[in-house]
Amino acid sequence: MTRIATIPLQRTLTDAVQKAQQRLAQTQLQLNSGKKAKDLADLGSAAVRTLSARSALSMQAAQSAATTRLGTTLSLYEANITAIDTIAGDLRTQLMTAVGTGATPALGSAIESAFSQFRSALNATDGSEPLFAGAQGDAIPFKPATLAETAGTTTQAAFGNDDVRASASIGGGATLTYGVTASELGDGVLAAFRTLA
Repeated sequence: MTRIATIPLQRTLTDAVQKAQQRLAQTQLQLNSGKKAKDLADLGSAAVRTLSARSALSMQAAQSAATTRLGTTLSLYEANITAIDTIAGDLRTQLMTAVGTGATPALGSAIESAFSQFRSALNATDGSEPLFAGAQGDAIPFKPATLAETAGTTTQAAFGNDDVRASASIGGGATLTYGVTASELGDGVLAAFRTLA
């Protein structure tokens, strides 16, 4: 004899088992895919928080990349400016020694070597563009190829840079303008090489 309550109870239990299996399948799908939902619509009201978090993560990643690139570029500036300072100081010492001792046989090659190193430092690149050219990415910042070419060269003709400075967003809405141009850095040294030439 069948009881009246047995069939509805079986249906209720069957429905509960099916719902549990659906939830289990959904949980397994989330675990396998690593995603809580297939799309933003499935997230419902949590979609706004998710978009805000993604936006913040993207902004932080961009600022991190800009800061890393800025640090690398500033390190390259420091290395090349230090090299120019060292070249000028060493050449000055050699000139003073030559004047003091009267020994000048090796002075010509020392001046040529210093000019070559100076030219290389001013025309240094960050891997893609010249460091000291301003916005002139395709121009050579320091044009004279030899010491002899500096003799009649004007400052305007010797340098191929402009006065545009680079800038980087460093977070919090702040922008940092940085850089130095070849003409600012090498004008005085060019005058010395012009005299020596």
